[in-house]
Amino acid sequence: MQLTGVDDGNGGRGGPVSGKAADGDRLKHSDKPWNDAATVAQSLATSMGSAKTELSAGNNGVAKGADGLASIAVLKGVLTSWDERLESARAECQSLAPKLRQASGTQGGADTDVRNKVDSVQAPATDGKGR
Repeated sequence: MQLTGVDDGNGGRGGPVSGKAADGDRLKHSDKPWNDAATVAQSLATSMGSAKTELSAGNNGVAKGADGLASIAVLKGVLTSWDERLESARAECQSLAPKLRQASGTQGGADTDVRNKVDSVQAPATDGKGR
């Protein structure tokens, strides 16, 4: 069996590759990038939760003694806007973490299924001349 255009493992396109072992060896999956991304997403969610708390604490008492100033109303609007943005981003990161971990397992299962299907193909023997 001869395949052309098989990934050379370096992101480029290699030349012809023959034999099941060589083809099967290229079908590899790593959980690490998916799990690393999930860890980063969870870390971002935690950081945004802390940022919301700090933002709120930093604005406590700002309006006291400043009644009637137009800038206080604007400041409250900005605070509300940032609070909503941080919460939205935090919630998105929290929802991504388990999905990224799940993608890792799903991809690994798909790789195994494809490898099994490729290994089950019986190619006719050739006489060395492509026949």
